[in-house]
Amino acid sequence: MYNDLVLQKLLATNQYAWATGFPTGDHEEIKLTLSAECRARTGFTAWFPQNKDAKLWVAEERMQFVKQAAKRFGQLLNSPERPYVEASIRAIAAGGGVA
Repeated sequence: MYNDLVLQKLLATNQYAWATGFPTGDHEEIKLTLSAECRARTGFTAWFPQNKDAKLWVAEERMQFVKQAAKRFGQLLNSPERPYVEASIRAIAAGGGVA
């Protein structure tokens, strides 16, 4: 899917709009939410870099983002937030998860 030129153009346009704020409100930030909620608590979200030249379709850039999210997930599992993470995983496994 990341090889599709139309998708690449759409991702590039969205990334530019998010990084620069132009056009106003016409973008969506790219993030991974590390909980079962639509709006995760502070610290439970990994963000793709807010750089106007970032390219989500380039595997190396995308994998840095994924590794950052995995590292943050590991930190959450080894913190006092672990019960919250476990509850989110159980909610998702049960077919729910949007709180």
